[in-house]
Amino acid sequence: MDKKIIQELEEMTMRLQEDGLKWMIPFYEEHEISFNELRILRIVDESGRLTLNQLAQHMRKAATNLSIAVSKLEKRGLLIRETSKTDKRIIFIEVSEKGRELSIASYNYFLSLVRDEVSGEVIALHKAMKDYFEKMQNLNLG
Repeated sequence: MDKKIIQELEEMTMRLQEDGLKWMIPFYEEHEISFNELRILRIVDESGRLTLNQLAQHMRKAATNLSIAVSKLEKRGLLIRETSKTDKRIIFIEVSEKGRELSIASYNYFLSLVRDEVSGEVIALHKAMKDYFEKMQNLNLG
């Protein structure tokens, strides 16, 4: 694979992220939630109960940077925090029913935008990217 292909893949990935963000702006505004806050909800919803450190690993961010967003989501009733019964230093995060509903609504909103026009392409792209990331992970470069 040559350098040009790698550059084009990076550009396409950035464009896909930028377009996805633009398409979701009405949803973010209507529900008063940011991209990162929604991402937190989705990760916790899909993973189940997580510690803040586990969430940080999933998001590849520092736990201290996520603490404010998690607190905001908790105040809105979208996340639930629970202190470990065996180690008071460990705090678990779970998605509330309200948070789960918002997470599902965000997926449904996105699907409603792309379902008729590009759903086949999105499915093929997802499979190709998933295969690519699995192969990259197996290289164990980092």
